[in-house]
Amino acid sequence: MTPFNSNFNESQANNINIINRLSNSDDWKDRSTAALLFSKVDDVNELRSGVECMIMLLHDKNLIVRANMIRSLRKLMPKYSHILKPLIPSIYILANFENKSISRCAKSLLSMIPPQIIKKRVVELTNNLYSENGLDRVEAIWGLFAISTISPEYVRDSLPELLTLSIYEEYELLRICSIALLEELDNKETKLIFNRKNMLLFCGIKSKYNLNSQNSEEIACVLMKMYFSTLKSEDLEKVLEFLNHNDYMIKLLSVAIIGKNANTLIALCDTEEIERILMKLIENLNSSYTTIKAISLLSFARILSYMSNSKYTSKFLEGAKTFLKENFILKACALGALSLTYKKCKAADFRYKIKKLVEDVDMGEVIKEHLLCYFMGISLLIKLYGEDVFNILNSCIHPCVDDKFIENLKQKNPSKYKFIFKELKNGLNSSNWICRNVSVKLMGNMACLFPNFVNLYTLLIKNHLLTDNMWITRLTSVWVLRVINHLDELNFSKKDYLDILEYVDDYYWEVRFEYIMFYIELLNKHPEILKDEKLKNALISSITTKYLIDKSHIIRKMCKFILQKIPEMGEILEYFNKNYNEKLKILQSMIENPMLRKSAFMRLKTILKRGIKDNNEELINRVLEFINGKYYKEMAYILHELVLLYNKHEIAKEIVDTIKSKHPGIVKYREDILFTLLGELLVIQRKNALKELKDYTTVGFPISKTILYRLKKMVVYDVVDEDIIQLTIKILEKVGDEEAKQLIKERKEIISGIREYTLSLSEILQRNKNWRDVYALIEHTPEEYITHLENDSLLNLINLLREDDGILLKIRVMDSLLQLIEEENPNIMNFIDNNYNAIFNTIHELINHRYFMVSKNSERLMRLLLIKKPSLFNRWILSKTDINNYIPTIKKFLNDTHPTIKMEMLNVVEHLLNLGYEGVNTLLPELLNLIDDEKWAVKRRLISIIPKLTIKDEDIDNIICKCIDALEKCENDFVMYILRLLNQLPPSKRYAEDVVNTLNKFIDNCDFDDITNSILEKYNNIIKGENND
Repeated sequence: MTPFNSNFNESQANNINIINRLSNSDDWKDRSTAALLFSKVDDVNELRSGVECMIMLLHDKNLIVRANMIRSLRKLMPKYSHILKPLIPSIYILANFENKSISRCAKSLLSMIPPQIIKKRVVELTNNLYSENGLDRVEAIWGLFAISTISPEYVRDSLPELLTLSIYEEYELLRICSIALLEELDNKETKLIFNRKNMLLFCGIKSKYNLNSQNSEEIACVLMKMYFSTLKSEDLEKVLEFLNHNDYMIKLLSVAIIGKNANTLIALCDTEEIERILMKLIENLNSSYTTIKAISLLSFARILSYMSNSKYTSKFLEGAKTFLKENFILKACALGALSLTYKKCKAADFRYKIKKLVEDVDMGEVIKEHLLCYFMGISLLIKLYGEDVFNILNSCIHPCVDDKFIENLKQKNPSKYKFIFKELKNGLNSSNWICRNVSVKLMGNMACLFPNFVNLYTLLIKNHLLTDNMWITRLTSVWVLRVINHLDELNFSKKDYLDILEYVDDYYWEVRFEYIMFYIELLNKHPEILKDEKLKNALISSITTKYLIDKSHIIRKMCKFILQKIPEMGEILEYFNKNYNEKLKILQSMIENPMLRKSAFMRLKTILKRGIKDNNEELINRVLEFINGKYYKEMAYILHELVLLYNKHEIAKEIVDTIKSKHPGIVKYREDILFTLLGELLVIQRKNALKELKDYTTVGFPISKTILYRLKKMVVYDVVDEDIIQLTIKILEKVGDEEAKQLIKERKEIISGIREYTLSLSEILQRNKNWRDVYALIEHTPEEYITHLENDSLLNLINLLREDDGILLKIRVMDSLLQLIEEENPNIMNFIDNNYNAIFNTIHELINHRYFMVSKNSERLMRLLLIKKPSLFNRWILSKTDINNYIPTIKKFLNDTHPTIKMEMLNVVEHLLNLGYEGVNTLLPELLNLIDDEKWAVKRRLISIIPKLTIKDEDIDNIICKCIDALEKCENDFVMYILRLLNQLPPSKRYAEDVVNTLNKFIDNCDFDDITNSILEKYNNIIKGENND
């Protein structure tokens, strides 16, 4: 390309087309000009369209071009960081660049990006780990790695997703990349994998490279694309030329490609050529690089699996045996390769040799080494031994077992165990998932020595950690239950077991696997479970569902082992061997059986989804005709598929309309499931739930208040994924109330607006108090901006909460204050002491706000202040002249559950009584509710207050009735206080006999005889007087 004429006028600088043409020039001066011109672009849409071009310029071979692009970004980033966030991994890469000047400029640029923008990019990259496009997954791993090199804290919550990718990813190369990112690979190899910065980032951008290039990076880029593509024979022939290449990445990719395309390779090459390839792979088994060795053995296994016989099987087995003695990556690779060849190769002699190899190895030690070895190993063992594998395995053969920790624990003084358990318990309740996971793992290891002691914590584990939002913590928690069950007896009720049987429906197959292991071990130890009808039915329902629909063949096989223990499950076990009509007959009998109804509808869902995906009208019609009229609550599992077919099939429309008009319970059942999914940490689950809800609104299904509230919260908080924001907005635009519409209006203003990050919050508050500017800063760096504000700025912010009519700003500011007060931040706590009047005035006003979310958050903030600063509320209330306006607030918090808040409200009531304020008497019903409070101090304080009230005659009966009830239930040391109150109060004619009957129980107690006699005399006189009348 000839150099572009850069002599154009200033007005053309904003034209992104001109910049794009310059950036594609072969002349570095044109590209440098393009990089500089980006600083003049101020149109949001043009900037969006120029992002890809910016990435290319950031990775330009010419350092001046890179430097100029960074210079332009320094001008753009303060206002447009939300648009430019795709560039973040590239900037991190340049921050690690060997050129110190480029590195320094890139680091300076990173400091200008709001942390929340970086978090959003990390979430987007983490979501891309689930993309169907392999290149997207590679770029996601690469982007996360780039960010982790300087800011590992942002990638922390992505680690579990990378771990599951390293365990069960179909592309071996992605497993290797995940393992490298998790820092479990040799540092030398990690650098080699991730040194192709340009290549990996250009995978989805550059397309002009080809295998004839002399540049190693360009060849590697082409090979990376080929790895994720379906190759033709001629493409594969070209790849074979690179098997012996001296470049690490080219060799790794070439070996991975021939393994992935082993079937094409067998068809393409003759025996002699195949043998030459196998010899090269055998040579690679002695490579100095773990990754080359691992990929070579797996490719070796794939090629062997397509060959009827081969003289190289002994070499393969020899390599696998050697790997089983090396690091965990090679151990896992060997297990995976053996599993693959055992499954595919039917030769009895070869299978026997694999089994013999495994028997000669201490498999317990191998699978304990790492989760990757564990799952690969169990897959192989199940193929080799079937159900007998569970006689070999137990919870003590698990990667969570830490032999060193257990050994050190044995050496410790037993007196220290109590403190260790206390620390672990605190860790289990931590907000940090890593702390929770480490604590539950150590708890499981302590259970290996002290199962009785750990058993005390099983309910905490069951009620909180089995439903943890991180899959690795859930998996570890199930393992702890397995350990206790193995070495002791679980301290669980029937209800606990019923709950646990529901948890097997986990998104992650690794967790589902651990649950099935737990069920099998539980049944082996307690076969009597099957005699309990409720437990048996719950178990059958969960296991049958997994057997019929789980995507993991290992889990389906394990479920089969369980079902074989139950005689009446024979027909279902034969399901997959039946023809279509026979299958329908089985499903019909399952639907008629309540315990199998869920399993049947879940299987029908799978069939219907396949029909919709394949556009198989015949299959769809058959299923629709079959389910028509079966209006059980479990039909909720296929409700979404029915809605998708609403406008295409009359039967589907009829079923959906009938559900709407006559079976709201089906919708409610599905909504309960979706409500849980909307709260899941995994973005893809929330997204799928939203898509389903959106489809329901199109056919007129109502949305419940609980779902509506959850959606409104998502508009406020779930802002890291743009798809989620847009989906939520679309749903609320159809079914939202006034509050939802206000939230949508504000969120759209934030999305479309230009955000100013260069000013401090203090400057913005002093200049114009624009809520969008304030919100943008608070949303992107919540604590930092508020913590360091001066007193005047904080007051401006508090006043803005009252002046602003919206919702988002109020909630964000209150959330930040809640966190800072919870942490007892010195600056904020001092500010509250000095400005409590303005703060309480604002919160009190917002508690009565017309929007529920504002009111709810204000109430939370008031509660926390009452707990942290109880005396300030008293001082604030007593300074008011119009007390009547504050009685509803006092009433609200008298009903609170926290004892500190109740005590503070009682203090306020007493002070108001001492000041002669009569309006306090209206609080009598709320006060009486505290007479049987569980806290002794609250009850005692109340008893001292009631006699000071101006009590109307009609209220006496209520008070006496409450006293009688309290005497019936309270402990002995509080009886005297109630008796004194009864003695002080005017008598109740209505309850005179009840008082006498209750006091007769205490008449022989010498501690109460004087006061009891006094009260009895008063009430006996009333009874006598009535009798005389």
